[in-house]
Amino acid sequence: MSSPSKSGQWISVGTLERLDGGGTAIMFDIDRSKFLSGFVIKRGDQVYAYVNHCPHNGSRLDWVPGELFDESGEHLICATHGAIFEPDTGKCVGGPCINQTLIPMAVKLERNSIYVKVPPRYCCD
Repeated sequence: MSSPSKSGQWISVGTLERLDGGGTAIMFDIDRSKFLSGFVIKRGDQVYAYVNHCPHNGSRLDWVPGELFDESGEHLICATHGAIFEPDTGKCVGGPCINQTLIPMAVKLERNSIYVKVPPRYCCD
């Protein structure tokens, strides 16, 4: 993990084995003092990361940590108001925040480890 900078901060969030591709997410803290977290999911061979913050009202998407997918396993869902998001783009395709998006974070894989780049507005002054 590198130190904070104006371009963001890379943090280690786990390993690929923790992602089964079937709906389990890796949850991680971004700023505990602000109750801000993020999550990483896997769809096919791709890994995606988002700030765990619904654009509708700012709530976390999950009630149960790591459970972010709807019953079909095809979309992310906000447990508070039922907004539906595409897992590969973060775009809201149903519910109160239609056409808004989750805040994405860059992901890099090194060997088996997953690193996420936290946006500067969340990690750095």
